[in-house]
Amino acid sequence: MIRKFQVEVIRTDKYVVEMDDEILNKKWMDDFSQVFYDFYELEEHAKHIAQFRARYNNCRMDAGYIEGYGLPYLNGQKSIFEKNESMHQPAINIQVLSEDEEIEMNVTAI
Repeated sequence: MIRKFQVEVIRTDKYVVEMDDEILNKKWMDDFSQVFYDFYELEEHAKHIAQFRARYNNCRMDAGYIEGYGLPYLNGQKSIFEKNESMHQPAINIQVLSEDEEIEMNVTAI
């Protein structure tokens, strides 16, 4: 007999996203919005970057490439895996406060 379970996983990740507003300025945001998303405030970019980290790059040893941004620094360090310097984005740093530390699971037999 095959038994099925629906598992709801609720977790909390916390980040500080640091952004250099002298580099990620109005012109940069205008150029970004022409190709990617209509973000015109740094807060919108910070939310997107944190969400991307949580969804796709969680627990990686580097920040992971994020389209439109490049490869942000992670905890103040550039990726040791990427040798092409033009891929690195020193204007963005993701500080990990916590990842996968607060997890709650609800299991229901279906």
